[in-house]
Amino acid sequence: PPAWALGLEFFYFSSTSDSVYSGEGDAVGSSINMSLFMLDFFVKMFFFDPVNEFVHPYFGVGWGALIGGFDGEKTGSGDEFSTSFMGPYSYQVLGIQVAISGAWGLSAEFKNLRGIATTSADPFDQGDGDSVELSFDGVIVGLTGYYRF
Repeated sequence: PPAWALGLEFFYFSSTSDSVYSGEGDAVGSSINMSLFMLDFFVKMFFFDPVNEFVHPYFGVGWGALIGGFDGEKTGSGDEFSTSFMGPYSYQVLGIQVAISGAWGLSAEFKNLRGIATTSADPFDQGDGDSVELSFDGVIVGLTGYYRF
């Protein structure tokens, strides 16, 4: 490829039961708060010269680890619980960088993510044992402004 890039990325996601329910009526369910941290290493390969061209399409791959947890309170009993999870993930990325002026630009990308994690407990008896395997497969769509040093 005309150019390539290596790097590290850090992501943080957070949600609560209230932030993900969009129904009109009241819902009865356990209160759950989730935090997710993702750290990865990536390699990106550009189709054109990213220094001299206006548009820079690229593709790449990344590998990392995800760490997080669920905190909440069970409906009915009011018992509080805390469950952590961790596991590996990988992704393929397809994106484009657009130079705006000088060293400034925008980057838009689609990441096809595959990940798994195992919980430290099973407070809702969803698995066969004391833990549950979670799937973190999905797509991350990103739009980022950048400054090139």
